[in-house]
Amino acid sequence: MPAWTALYVSLFFPLVCLNFGAALKWGGRYEIEAASGFLAATVAERILEAVTPEAFSGFVTLVAIIDLSLFIALATMAIQSQKKWLLLAAALQLLALFGHFARLLDDAMTPLAYAILMGSGGYPSQTLLLIGIVSRSASRIGARSQSAPDAK
Repeated sequence: MPAWTALYVSLFFPLVCLNFGAALKWGGRYEIEAASGFLAATVAERILEAVTPEAFSGFVTLVAIIDLSLFIALATMAIQSQKKWLLLAAALQLLALFGHFARLLDDAMTPLAYAILMGSGGYPSQTLLLIGIVSRSASRIGARSQSAPDAK
């Protein structure tokens, strides 16, 4: 694995954990649910990578199932909440599913190309989650300041 990809991969889990903590502290229902989904999917994929010696050398069914489950959860939350950041996060997760589909169609795809296709939406999704958390926190602060009596 090239050095840049090792760095890209190694920084992702701490970012997911930080966003999860931020969602718990400042997020609302959908931010917490999305952060929980991202964390669960990341942990499950890390466990699979640890126990699978030839990660990404072929189609990884269990990772595809994890990605499909996360897509369904994000899409359901996006429909229920009408939050644009969740809709975009679901769309990025759909791209990961297309990466699995591409791997099924092309046996000659390299493990690195497969991993990049599956993981390319990870950082943008975490950025979208952070936008959701900040937006939720800002709306809470705005609501509190409007309901507070004016000090004169």
